[in-house]
Amino acid sequence: MKQVAQAAGVSEQTVYNVFTDKVGLLWNAGMMFIDADGSPDDAALLDALQTEPDPMERIRIVARSSRVLWAESADAIFQLERLTFDPQATDPRLVELAERSLAWRRSNTRAVCELVFPDGIRRAGLNLDLVVDYLTAVESAVTVITLRNLGWDMDHWEAWVVQMLSLFIDPGEVGTPDAAGGADSG
Repeated sequence: MKQVAQAAGVSEQTVYNVFTDKVGLLWNAGMMFIDADGSPDDAALLDALQTEPDPMERIRIVARSSRVLWAESADAIFQLERLTFDPQATDPRLVELAERSLAWRRSNTRAVCELVFPDGIRRAGLNLDLVVDYLTAVESAVTVITLRNLGWDMDHWEAWVVQMLSLFIDPGEVGTPDAAGGADSG
């Protein structure tokens, strides 16, 4: 709270008066983020996906966007996820924030998946909900931080995202993932 007060140029008591406690601060910050209409980057991503006819290029666009997001903010998002999704959390505000955050992430992921994996492009037997669940899990700070701790750089991350997402495309649409430009398995 002291650091927030210093950054805002107000007294620590003012921060407590406005937010009550640390959970109140986290709640308000999380809700402000969730309730935002989206960034220009989000709109640009959706526009790029809508206009790109090649399924593999749409996947590469998503991987590049993912790379930029996580390269810039993985640590900060990890700290928020750690606090928000803590299984020991008992404060109802944290529980609700975790639920709303996950619903928000799934909604954004669904918007991307609808453009990247429309009917007829997805591998047989995969419904959109399954693809959304998978991508929501992959696109988490925990995944990024874990892979970074294993020595991965963002080049490796981006190539892996391309390879993983290409597995959802019907092979008849683009050929095998490796032939389509995905990362090698080594």
